[in-house]
Amino acid sequence: MTLLELLVALSILGLVMGVTLSSVGPWLRESRRAQEDAAFWRDVTPARLTLTEFTTGAVDTGNPPNFDDHKATWTAYAPRLAPAPIAVTLDIESRPDGDRLVVRSDAVEGPATILLAHGPPLRFRTASATPFPRALVVEAQINGAWRALATAPFVASAPHVCAFDLISRSCR
Repeated sequence: MTLLELLVALSILGLVMGVTLSSVGPWLRESRRAQEDAAFWRDVTPARLTLTEFTTGAVDTGNPPNFDDHKATWTAYAPRLAPAPIAVTLDIESRPDGDRLVVRSDAVEGPATILLAHGPPLRFRTASATPFPRALVVEAQINGAWRALATAPFVASAPHVCAFDLISRSCR
């Protein structure tokens, strides 16, 4: 084999490898996107449970709740976080890598807690009633249509009356 034949063989081998490896990039991007989608759908159930805990503990302290497409604020009694009612704020943040649902509260120090990340477009909807809605619905835009992702009912939303219990160190 001459030097010229060796160079031609290496050139052909380089071209074949270049064409083969150039098709790997889209596969890797698709794999990452599938992994993010799977992580999003795995996080939906814990997010539903957290939303339900906050909506079930909603109380009317005189501060009117506020609900719009990307923000929901109300007062809730969450005994696992604080012995008294706390302000709960849910935000939908639009980011380049997808929407995310975060919860902020006076009882939790530090940055916001991310319930859902890398998601499709999200929004809030409510089943109307006054002053509290019957339920808070988180919707996701999937294949061009808005579909309910999580529904959290407001069970009580009654006026808050606290009878402090010294044993459990919370309101009864």
